[in-house]
Amino acid sequence: MPVQLKNGDAKLQNINFLFLTIISIVSFYTIFKNGYSAYEWPASDMFPFFEIRTAPDTLKNDFFANSSKEPNPRWIFGYFILSISKLLHVNWYSVVFFFKAFFTIAIPNLNYLLICSYTNRRTERKHSHKIQLIVFIVFIFLLWKPSIMLFFSIAWWPALYVNGSAQTLSLLIGLSALVLFENQSFNKKYIPPVFLLSTLFHPAMGLFIVLIHFMLNYDVVINQFKYFGCVLLLGFIIPAVILQIFFSSGTQISTQEFIDIYVKVRHPAHYHFSEFGSFTAYSWKFSFYLMLAMLLVPLAYFYFKKNKLLTTLSALFIVALFAAVYGQLFFIDYVPSKLIATIGPVRSIQFFLWLIIMLWTLVAIDIPFLPSFTFNFKPGKYIFLLTVPALLTVAILHKDNYKVDMAKKNAPLSKFIASTNKDAVFILYPGFWPMHLSCVYNRAVFIENGFPFNEGYFKEYLDRFTLAYGSENELAHIKGNSDGEKRASFYRQLTPANFLAIADHYPIDYVVLETPVADGFKNFKPAFTDKDMSVYSVNDLKRAKVVRTVITTK
Repeated sequence: MPVQLKNGDAKLQNINFLFLTIISIVSFYTIFKNGYSAYEWPASDMFPFFEIRTAPDTLKNDFFANSSKEPNPRWIFGYFILSISKLLHVNWYSVVFFFKAFFTIAIPNLNYLLICSYTNRRTERKHSHKIQLIVFIVFIFLLWKPSIMLFFSIAWWPALYVNGSAQTLSLLIGLSALVLFENQSFNKKYIPPVFLLSTLFHPAMGLFIVLIHFMLNYDVVINQFKYFGCVLLLGFIIPAVILQIFFSSGTQISTQEFIDIYVKVRHPAHYHFSEFGSFTAYSWKFSFYLMLAMLLVPLAYFYFKKNKLLTTLSALFIVALFAAVYGQLFFIDYVPSKLIATIGPVRSIQFFLWLIIMLWTLVAIDIPFLPSFTFNFKPGKYIFLLTVPALLTVAILHKDNYKVDMAKKNAPLSKFIASTNKDAVFILYPGFWPMHLSCVYNRAVFIENGFPFNEGYFKEYLDRFTLAYGSENELAHIKGNSDGEKRASFYRQLTPANFLAIADHYPIDYVVLETPVADGFKNFKPAFTDKDMSVYSVNDLKRAKVVRTVITTK
């Protein structure tokens, strides 16, 4: 029967480093098997910032890049990367790539250590080796079959998504703090500042980790109020104040405007309850009920075992699950809150698979289907210490040059873009990932895939976005199974006159269309064309004296 131990009694003892080594190798293989690259979403939303900071003459007319010049919370991560780049005399992409490679190894291992050390603290010490074996088997299965983890995702927030972004760095720091707390030999007074760093790099991620810390130790929060009060103060309140004072926009919009633009127009699949996305063929509700069921089983088990501590912990996880999903609904649609909309409670879904594994491990070790045993492979520690730098070395030696690699995929298009003026602005159809133009070719884009981190740019973003991809009223009259399909259809029906009207309000030099649906431009010669896309010069449209459609910017 699990028993309660005083907080801090457990040590990170008897760690099976052979298990950590295997987890590292499998995670590394799974994440890098399709190529050694850090050029991916969402990490690439910081690339325009890095470009303009290292080459000020780049992307002068790019809306998203220009928005990043103003103070915003991502500056902390951005200048952190640039500082390391300058200190080590390497380019910023090498730093981002190294972080991704390191996160690939560290994040799964930190999750493993947290689950093992916490469950060991909540049960008898003799189960330490059994716990590590159970969790190891589960981790290897999930890392080898990552598609299984997608069933534990809601609103496109995956349980494990490793990339060179501020969010992943924040997660690494926060998990480190949680693991350090489980180590008796580490002085607890140094842990709250670690939470502070996590929150500074990504406020929402930092807050979630602080709340998880409180949940995991709910039974000692009152008795150790001084420590947990310090965690709350340093782990969220102080960094939130710092970000608000030094990195917030001087321009503020109303709560409803914020929600309309940030949630309903730009990120409905992430943050709008009625439009939550799913990585599987099933509705997000399937994942919700799956996670709920997998939390209810431990709740029932511990209740009938009369284990009040773990029954309460299971109940807290269930409350947190409902808060993550239905809190998003309540504070967006019923009692709109800009603060809650900014945090996005549903993002915390990415933690629930690991919390479920934690509870099921506590159930499993209480059922005598596995005998207690010891496993001590002494060379394991040294193998692990050799494996980690070896894997990092392999990654660095195979690091891609994403600009060259992407350019090679379509050499004629690359040659054409290189021939255009370096300050040219392109307006793109939705299927052409906009970040390619700014990140790969250093050409400005009318509207980016990235969303500005500065509130002062929200209204212009909305104006640009709806001009190119339609407003909510306009999309209501367009057929499509999703918001994305409707916006693509809207763009396809724009005429030369529509694009010239847009060009009267914002700089546009080239219009990019899908070749199979470019019938509206059949009377114009493209500046570039292939079977997939056609590019038309706005100057050619102007010379043809196309009659403009009158539009009104917001």
